[in-house]
Amino acid sequence: MYVTSAMLADKLDIDPQTSLLKPDSLGRFQSIRYFPPSNNRLDKEAAYVMDDNQLSMLEYINPNALIICPGKVREDPGCSLLVTRTDFEATYFAAAEAFEAFNDLENDLRDSILAGEGLDSLLAICARFFKNRVQVLDQAFNVVAGFNPVVDPISSEVLDYQRDVSTFSPSTLDEMSKNNLLLETYAFKTAQFHQSSLFRHRSIISNLFHDDQYLGKLLIIESESSLGQGAIDVANQIVPFISHLMQKRSSELDVTLHSTEHFMSEILKGNISDAAFITAQIASLGWQMNDWFSILAIDINASSLIDFYTQIIRQHLTGSVVFPASSGLAAVVRLNPENPAETIKQILQILEETHLQSGMSEPFNDFRLSSDHFIQACSAQSAAARMQSPGRLHQYQDHAIDHLFLVVARAEQHRAFIHPAIRTIVQYDEANNTEYLATLKTYLTSDFNQVLTAKRLHIHRKTLQYRLERLTQIAQVYLDDSNEQIRLALSIKFFENEKADNPKLFLD
Repeated sequence: MYVTSAMLADKLDIDPQTSLLKPDSLGRFQSIRYFPPSNNRLDKEAAYVMDDNQLSMLEYINPNALIICPGKVREDPGCSLLVTRTDFEATYFAAAEAFEAFNDLENDLRDSILAGEGLDSLLAICARFFKNRVQVLDQAFNVVAGFNPVVDPISSEVLDYQRDVSTFSPSTLDEMSKNNLLLETYAFKTAQFHQSSLFRHRSIISNLFHDDQYLGKLLIIESESSLGQGAIDVANQIVPFISHLMQKRSSELDVTLHSTEHFMSEILKGNISDAAFITAQIASLGWQMNDWFSILAIDINASSLIDFYTQIIRQHLTGSVVFPASSGLAAVVRLNPENPAETIKQILQILEETHLQSGMSEPFNDFRLSSDHFIQACSAQSAAARMQSPGRLHQYQDHAIDHLFLVVARAEQHRAFIHPAIRTIVQYDEANNTEYLATLKTYLTSDFNQVLTAKRLHIHRKTLQYRLERLTQIAQVYLDDSNEQIRLALSIKFFENEKADNPKLFLD
């Protein structure tokens, strides 16, 4: 098994102030040696224990090498360096024991795979090695199978690891056994290191799938012992074995350090569309896929304040995921299932207290469509800013038509769409000091109700009927045609926005 400098650093009594782990080091080592070879060059697959005098004799040091020195070192060797606080012999034997432990892990995993043993065997191996709690969890965070440490109440020493399936009822376990859920071949689709407020410590999270159905997660969570930087490197070694166990074939997986906020950002951008993966991320937050959600796009005027407002909104908007997006913040909010209006009231209160403005998407309960609703939230915010709409919370349903205008306007083809009657009516109003455009707009926005239109215009109904007849004559419009009605309503919207930018455009 390959061992890295970070893995050895976790096992040795090193001096953190003088040790140097190169972050860009690619060194992976299979053995530990006492002295450099006769040609004064280092074997790239071996780590070396040497004192400062031997170090100065080397002609060339590969930057990917690893050198372990007991005591002080006078100069930087140009590679990863571990300076220990033990003597030469103790340092060497401790390093040798570390290599042996990692090799034992590899052998145990390989033997388990070759013997065709199930998931329980894998969990037990990982639990013993990490001295941590290891579990496979389903979407509701109920234990499918796992091992928990048994601790001596007096010395706090870990004595053993006990299998734990107590969360499920016997009938449920029996049903799972009949369906062979615990022993079937799993498709191991993702594995990543997770660092967020959900977990106090670094955790190895592996989402498990069977076919395209999400089954749960494999978590190795810090419990009785501390997981150092070497845990990342250890997972790089064991993940191919875990993958082989799940898929019955070798596989290389991408192991990275990401947070819930990172994955949520990628989902909202549309960069992650795999339904099973999205389900896994939602489950990790304690949410369900059929919960109701809404997305906020919060405008932050000064980029230097983004981190500040991120923390403020996270603290006050409980049950949400908040992260920087574009020139402001995005927040995914789980709506109160009993009273969604209460959640909106809470959002309004936060915006008032922070003097911020936000666009809000329509509620949705299919998170696979969340990227569309993120666009809604951003569009509601930008449309409200353009129209100088009052208030701090701008909901998409109030700005959907404005969004449509902005989309078409960006394509610069909206002028061809505008009904020619609009130009005719505007010119007639200018020449005769009439208000036929305002009459048409009010009629279209009053659901073609003549009584309501007349009331809003403060005119008699017969006066309205006369104006509508004159509109037909002046502009040759057909107000009983549904397609004509839609085009006229949108044309007025396009005209008003164009007029705001270029007042003479339709009058010249």
